[in-house]
Amino acid sequence: TTTSSSSTTTTSSSSGDNPNKDKTTPNTTTMSSFHTYCSCICTLCKVRGYKTVKKLFTHEASDLEPTLSALLSQDTPDMPSSHETWPTRYTLLMWLSMLAMVPFDICTIDSTSPNATQTSSNLVQRIIDASKSHLSDAGPTRDAAAVCLSSVLTRPDMESKYLSDFMGYAKEVLAKRVGSGDGGAPGADEPAIVSHLADDTFLTMGVVATLAHLFKFGHRSKFLQYVDLFLESVILLAESSSSQTRLRKLLVKLFQRVGTTFMPVRIVTWRYQRGRRSLVHNMSIASSSSSSSSS
Repeated sequence: TTTSSSSTTTTSSSSGDNPNKDKTTPNTTTMSSFHTYCSCICTLCKVRGYKTVKKLFTHEASDLEPTLSALLSQDTPDMPSSHETWPTRYTLLMWLSMLAMVPFDICTIDSTSPNATQTSSNLVQRIIDASKSHLSDAGPTRDAAAVCLSSVLTRPDMESKYLSDFMGYAKEVLAKRVGSGDGGAPGADEPAIVSHLADDTFLTMGVVATLAHLFKFGHRSKFLQYVDLFLESVILLAESSSSQTRLRKLLVKLFQRVGTTFMPVRIVTWRYQRGRRSLVHNMSIASSSSSSSSS
C-alpha cells in the first residue's frame, strides 16, 4: 500500500506544482485510488496505532518534496472538501512526520533553488506552515499535524530559529484563548460567535498537543528556556476549561511532561563506566588485586 501511495503521490504533486496544466490532471481515477489507499492506512492507524504504522512508510529523502506537494495540493479548489478527504491529509501528515527525520540537513534536498544553502528555509517553512494550518481542524488531522510539527521542530538544526518562532506563536494563541475566556454558552442568534469559539478551541487543542509532543521528544536542556513563555497561560487555561474533557486531557499530559523536564538529572549507579584505554594499567590493577587476595 505504501509503495502504491508513493507513486500516486508523485503524480499528484507533479501536476499540482503547475496551476496552468489541464484541470483534468491528475485524473479522477488516480486520485480516487489515492484517497482509497490513504483511507486504508488511516484505518490501520486506528487499529494498530500511528506509531507502528508510520514506521512502515518509505523514508527516502526523494519522497519528502512530493509528499509535501501532495499535501498542499489537497487544498486546491478542484479538490474535494476536507471532510471527504481528511484520511488523505492525515496520512500525508504522518508520512511527513517520518520523512522529516532524515539524518541530514533538510535544506540539502530543497530543489526549489539552485543555491539551497541560502534558501533552505523554503522547504522547512512550507512544512511548518502546512502543519500549522491543520492545527485548527476538528478531526484526527489535528493530531497528525501536531506529530509532524514535533518531528520537524525537535531536529537539532531547527532549534535556533523555527522552534523559537513556534513557541512565540503558541504563546500568542494561548494568551488569546485565556484573554477571551472560556466563552460560556452563546445565544442561538450568534452563529458567528459560536463558529469563532469552536475554531479557537480546536486551535488551542492543536497547540497544546504540539507542545506536549515537543516536551516528550525534545531535549530538556533546549526546552527549559521556553517554559516561562506559556506556563502561566496554560495554568489559567486549565482553571477555565473544566467543561472540555479533551482539552483537560491534553493539559494534564503537558503538565506531566513539563514537570518531568524540571526534574534534575539523576545518574544511575549501574550505568556502564568506561575504563582506561591502557592495557598495561588494566593488567597492573588486575595483578595487584589478585596478589592482595592471595596474601
